[in-house]
Amino acid sequence: MTRNEDLLKFGIETTIVPRNRDFITRCEKAGFESIWIDDHLMPWSDKDGKAFPYTTTMSWAVMPLLLEWTESVTIGSAVTCPIIRYHPAIVAQYFAQLDNLYPGRVELSVGTGERINEGSVGEWPPYRERRARLIEAVEIIQLLWKKEDYFDYRGEYYQINNAHLFVRPKKKIPLIISAAGPKSARLAGEIGDGLMILSGTPDEVKNLVDAFNKGAESNGKDPATMEREMYLFGGIVKEEFFAKVLRGFKRSVVWLLPEVLDVQDPREIDEISKKIEDEMVKSKCLFYENVDDLIERFEEYREAGISKIIFGDFTSLFNQNPLGIDPMWHDTILPHFKGNLR
Repeated sequence: MTRNEDLLKFGIETTIVPRNRDFITRCEKAGFESIWIDDHLMPWSDKDGKAFPYTTTMSWAVMPLLLEWTESVTIGSAVTCPIIRYHPAIVAQYFAQLDNLYPGRVELSVGTGERINEGSVGEWPPYRERRARLIEAVEIIQLLWKKEDYFDYRGEYYQINNAHLFVRPKKKIPLIISAAGPKSARLAGEIGDGLMILSGTPDEVKNLVDAFNKGAESNGKDPATMEREMYLFGGIVKEEFFAKVLRGFKRSVVWLLPEVLDVQDPREIDEISKKIEDEMVKSKCLFYENVDDLIERFEEYREAGISKIIFGDFTSLFNQNPLGIDPMWHDTILPHFKGNLR
């Protein structure tokens, strides 16, 4: 069996817009292993939300479409917060039924949320409580997926009374935990089936992967057989447009600033994004002038321990073809990594 540490797989991040079924099917034909869509109530930017409303999606409404439009790729939610907007039992039921309909093609990524999404419906507790809630939520989801009979659950934050899912997953649904720091990464190894990292330098990523590996090993798991996923954004940009792209993407990477996680209003986040330096965009996003440089950076992340990159590619958008898939993926990038096993 090929271990996850032996190769680098690629998923593509997408948004749903009316009548883009052809784009989704082309993603699969291009060779991407998975297709991902965000799960948000509110956008990170008021300006972008108004200009591009379909970039702020409830992934649950879209995932069945993506599964129906494709044949074999995995469809993932990035990420669902199972502690405030959604009750963990409802998360468990929804994804169990999706996998029952499309066996082995569903992946669930979960995290502790952001205030613009979770705080919009009420409470926004401090991180320590959200972390404790996430641990309970993961326990409940896993129990509902596995238990063959009725059961009760008594946690500090959630209680389950005589519950049982009559429609359970047909295959194992990978439950991936999103983490921004070493403590969360270790927790992902302890309670999850994999790790998801949102951007970061190769050195930062290696530290998180090391913490994840220790957490997995402490719970008797082999981290080399578990997914270590990373969300990245970028693309190939002509030299004359490079400075403009760096300035224009500040709102797109504002979620990398820790302080915005506790901001409720997207209009306030727009103001915060103006403080971002061009160099931060350059360090967090993968914008290059040629595909070889992009491949080299991907290799650095593989060396840091990443097994799957989920890429938001803006190359075709820069070329005035927003629903295109640049040939570099089919012709160069994907063949390079599929044929480059250690």
